[in-house]
Amino acid sequence: MPIASIDYSPYQPTPSITLVLEEKELRDIGEHRYERFIRVWHTERHRHTPCLKNLILVLRPSIDSSNKVLFMGGINQFLEMFHRMSYENRIPIRIYIDNWASSENSQIQYEPYPNLVFEMRGTPQQNVCS
Repeated sequence: MPIASIDYSPYQPTPSITLVLEEKELRDIGEHRYERFIRVWHTERHRHTPCLKNLILVLRPSIDSSNKVLFMGGINQFLEMFHRMSYENRIPIRIYIDNWASSENSQIQYEPYPNLVFEMRGTPQQNVCS
């Protein structure tokens, strides 16, 4: 899976996409960047990405250089902002915590599978894309 960014924008019509966001980027960023991401990819998805039906976010933790301490502060901050900003939106989305963690120069698998932490099934919408 390619690493995305909190500032990543949709650029092509596609029915399904998976975005991997790393903890180290999510840590200590401004509320306006969270707001933009959540608005573009979730609450106003019909305006910005009308062809997108299935969005999966994978939040990847960081790990220290000894591969012993797992950092989740940025992920927790993202989940709090998502919960606060997503309102009562019924647009489908799944959010996972990755089973891989990244450090400076490597990655380590610390769980057998990603953990689903949020799922909203949503309601069917008309297909505006061909």
